[in-house]
Amino acid sequence: MHVDSGGQPRTVFLPQKLRNELQTYLDLRGHVPPTNPLFITAGRRAFSANVMAQHFHYLFAREGIAGASSHSMRRSFITTLATQGISVRVLAELAGHRSIAVTQKYIDVNDDMKR
Repeated sequence: MHVDSGGQPRTVFLPQKLRNELQTYLDLRGHVPPTNPLFITAGRRAFSANVMAQHFHYLFAREGIAGASSHSMRRSFITTLATQGISVRVLAELAGHRSIAVTQKYIDVNDDMKR
């Protein structure tokens, strides 16, 4: 799947299960012009990054998950892959960072890494 993030197009790899779910969603949604947003708000507008972050905040609060945010999920994703030995260059590509220095700030050092 190709997305444009901050004016920079990139490829996002989706697991087959998620691709199947998205296809089911598209099938239920019916025919709409491809320029229409994939997801819309209750006000029938495209989700912005801010609206999506607020939605995650609401979901975490509803489930009683304290301290979680869309940003903490991003940090966790990058840290988990770093712990598995994925290079910081690959992590930067996945995160959409132009600089590996930015990506390195997202990696939380943990005991598994120190071992």
